[in-house]
Amino acid sequence: MSSNAMPYLREDVRQLAPYGVSPGTDGIALQRNEAPFELPEPIRDEILERVRTAAWRRYPDSNQRDLREATRRALALPDSLDVVFASGSNTLIQAILTACVDPGSAVVVPQPTFSLYARMTRFAHGTPILIPPRADLGFDVSEILGAAERHDARVIFLCRPNNPTGMTLPLSDIERLAAESEALLVIDEAYAAFAGEDALSVAEQRNNTLVLRTFSKAFFGAGLRIGYAIAQAELIEQVSKTLAPYALGLMATEVAKVALARRDELAKPRAQLIAERDRLAEALATCPGVTVVPSHANFVCAQTPIPGDQLTERLAMRRLYVRDLSEYPGLSHGIRITVGTAEENDRLIDALREELEAT
Repeated sequence: MSSNAMPYLREDVRQLAPYGVSPGTDGIALQRNEAPFELPEPIRDEILERVRTAAWRRYPDSNQRDLREATRRALALPDSLDVVFASGSNTLIQAILTACVDPGSAVVVPQPTFSLYARMTRFAHGTPILIPPRADLGFDVSEILGAAERHDARVIFLCRPNNPTGMTLPLSDIERLAAESEALLVIDEAYAAFAGEDALSVAEQRNNTLVLRTFSKAFFGAGLRIGYAIAQAELIEQVSKTLAPYALGLMATEVAKVALARRDELAKPRAQLIAERDRLAEALATCPGVTVVPSHANFVCAQTPIPGDQLTERLAMRRLYVRDLSEYPGLSHGIRITVGTAEENDRLIDALREELEAT
């Protein structure tokens, strides 16, 4: 199709490659950071019963009053903090950028990290300021602060633990970023439940800090598309203005209420996943030439002697799907492996050893 076939499209949208991850539905899918198991049946049954008896003909509460109060109770949030839900945390990222970014505004994005931060910044006509990683793939806090000051940044995005490496910044670094920057500090805690620590204390103390959460990882509900943001009440009120009305549907609302109320029942499967993550990392580290990045998430990042794109293709021929990281800074030989079941992980390790031996 010629470039002028749809003249109403923005030129930057024309030039952008579609976002996507290989579905990998015909084998073992370890490329999308999904949970290896479902919500427990009793929780699913309660959700389904509540949805069955709900008033489907009615719009959900646009102010999310019941859900917000349920969240405050479940997380024991202090009075200074409020919460808002939307259809996935990606929707909230978009809302934050809409609320904060003027055309050309700088948004600091340390690398490597979740690619949607920079992608959505461009959609909002902002300018992503990409900060290169340290040699160990960690983030340099002084570099982040310096870039934010030089470019008068509106927003700083931090994924903690970070996707795709699994590394995490110490809480003291988060406190420093919030204290020394005038930008909005967005801390994406999609994987925090696997790290044992969060940054809500910083959001409680600082009005320039917003924490993102999702039900996709710790609550094993990627298909439900539930995300939420926690920050001081005034900030939540302002960001909420940029969300479409009824940002969360009826079923997702009931899922969130039940899952939050029964969150303690998910502690055991999460602990099992963490134990399996550590076992997977140890096994990968014994493979010849493989370097494993310490992970605090539900996946493991590994560097191998084979370029990431080539290894991903070779494993896909075995119907084993992992995420190619070769386009990320510092990760030309990197792959990201979601923690699967013990059997799935063992098959991946065996296949990886065979590919390395054949190289």
